[in-house]
Amino acid sequence: MPKETIIFDNYDVSEVYEEAKAGLINRHLEDHPDDKDFVPQEQKIWEECDEIMSFSYEEAMSKLEEAFSNVDALLIYGTVERWNETLAVSAVYKNFKDLFYAATQDCDYFKISDIGGHLYLTCSHHDGTNRFEVKTITKAGYNYYSNWEDGSRNSSRFRVMESLRKNYTRLPRVTKE
Repeated sequence: MPKETIIFDNYDVSEVYEEAKAGLINRHLEDHPDDKDFVPQEQKIWEECDEIMSFSYEEAMSKLEEAFSNVDALLIYGTVERWNETLAVSAVYKNFKDLFYAATQDCDYFKISDIGGHLYLTCSHHDGTNRFEVKTITKAGYNYYSNWEDGSRNSSRFRVMESLRKNYTRLPRVTKE
């Protein structure tokens, strides 16, 4: 079974709680070496958790934007859960940033992972959890999609997206593991 590499995950912020608490204690002891009984306030620990997650998020987004900087387009496809149904969706984006913001709109929690070269994005909102895979579109696929988008719409959007997914994409292999 391929190894899962987590690129970013904010589903359980408490995972960084001990790291945040230790960081606050260490910084306090640098300024007050005799105060060995210092215990940070709970609110300060959670603020530090937020800082750690913000830094991790920025680092992950920077790496992903760099990883996709030389591709013509990206395909995202998967499912969107709503309160009354689950929908199959797919879309094409020119860059990872736009793709990510569209996919995670209204979501509070998300996880980006690479499993055997497949890039997965899971994100949750008040109605459910969306699950996507992201692939790079080949030059031939980009031309195929551009021609369809520019007017040769002999095929349905569904058929074009399926053709892209099956015939004109590559695994992004973001983590190279």
